[in-house]
Amino acid sequence: MRQKTLFIYGAGASKADHAPLQNELFSEIFDLLEGVNNYSDIDLNPDFIKEMKNFLYKLYPINRNIVEKVDYPTFEEVMGLIYFAILRDESFKGISYYNLSSYLESLTALIAYILYEKLRFIPNINRRFLDCIFTTFQEKYTNDAERSDSVTIFKKKFSFLNINYDILLDNAIFDLRNNYGIEYDYCFEIKKKFNKLKLFKPHGSLNWFLCKACGKIKTDEYNKISLGYYESILKKSTNRVICECGTEYSPLIIPPSFFKELNNKVIRNILINLENHLRKVENLVFIGYSFPEADLHLKYIFKRAQLFGGFKKIILINKEGENDLYYRNVKRSFPGVNIIDLTPEIPNGLEEESIEPIVERLFEYL
Repeated sequence: MRQKTLFIYGAGASKADHAPLQNELFSEIFDLLEGVNNYSDIDLNPDFIKEMKNFLYKLYPINRNIVEKVDYPTFEEVMGLIYFAILRDESFKGISYYNLSSYLESLTALIAYILYEKLRFIPNINRRFLDCIFTTFQEKYTNDAERSDSVTIFKKKFSFLNINYDILLDNAIFDLRNNYGIEYDYCFEIKKKFNKLKLFKPHGSLNWFLCKACGKIKTDEYNKISLGYYESILKKSTNRVICECGTEYSPLIIPPSFFKELNNKVIRNILINLENHLRKVENLVFIGYSFPEADLHLKYIFKRAQLFGGFKKIILINKEGENDLYYRNVKRSFPGVNIIDLTPEIPNGLEEESIEPIVERLFEYL
């Protein structure tokens, strides 16, 4: 237990706590706009709903009787089309070019709202999983001399990369701090040495706010503080948060797309810190993350880091039925690295009944 390990959380890790997968987002968005299934009592501005339905149904005249989620467009595709139109200074027939940017923000707001609706109740899977990782490490993999300093050792040996905007993993790490004194760091600033548990979120987070005037970052531990901003879009209200400098705060979210805006200083710093850290990492644990082509910027960082240090083992924790894509993408990205796929023996992935078996098997390889 001397090797550094990075846990990489994708949408599949949040699925255990009922967050939608990437390919399920648009079926949820269409349900939300139509006010059906779990969204019959939504309280959004009627003009907003009408405008977004007109826009989306022009791009995708979806049959409302579609059953299979695979028949809906992916969120990355839709956002990519809008970004590409903006880059080319063009638009689509019947859609004003000047509205494209607002559609991007509105779609992101819909994601935030759906995540809020899906995760309103306190979920337990990610919390229990992380608690089990720490207590197993503490009990089995530290000797008597190290036991009193197990928190310090844990922070040095383990780190987390969260691709998701939701704060399920964040909340689980907050609980580690409250229960065991494990402090964490989002790695917003470039440092030579981090003394806290590293949590990288290169696509932003629903509990982050950024003032684009003075650069101040506002975070909240348990609350999705950017929801107020997005609700002001969905409900056409003026519910905004103002920085001390007098400027309105903005959410720090990088929407899923093939054209990701990564120029923000905070996001750049996170990516730099991530690459520097990856050069010291031996083990990668992919949990519900398929390493898609849309995340080419992450593939680039991982490849650069691999050529400096070299990853010894990659462990896959996925749900059976989705694993072929996950395994193929990872194997193609890291040829020659030992890939350990736990899916055949733990086919349900990260679920309530599989937490202890997963952790037990993990520590056999770490």
